[in-house]
Amino acid sequence: MTREVKAACDAAIDTGAKEIWIKDAHDTGRNIIASKLPKDIKLIRSWSEHPLLMVQELDESFNALIMTGYHSYGSSDDNPLSHTLNPFDLNYIKLGNA
Repeated sequence: MTREVKAACDAAIDTGAKEIWIKDAHDTGRNIIASKLPKDIKLIRSWSEHPLLMVQELDESFNALIMTGYHSYGSSDDNPLSHTLNPFDLNYIKLGNA
């Protein structure tokens, strides 16, 4: 996961990103090796019960979002680790321009 996140950071930096926030929220929030990432990133390690879950810090000040490491929905045959948070509480998260 660290290599995947680093590759996304490097690509963002190469295209002009000035500030990068990373949310490590799966399980205990200790999935990414911070020392292997580019300097000056903001790494948030936690899981929350916030309605926006893994993207709770997003607001109108952000210009882009890269979602890395997400897996298939529960019972999907396309992923050996498919599972869903709680389909009765959350069906999808829609991101777009307001």
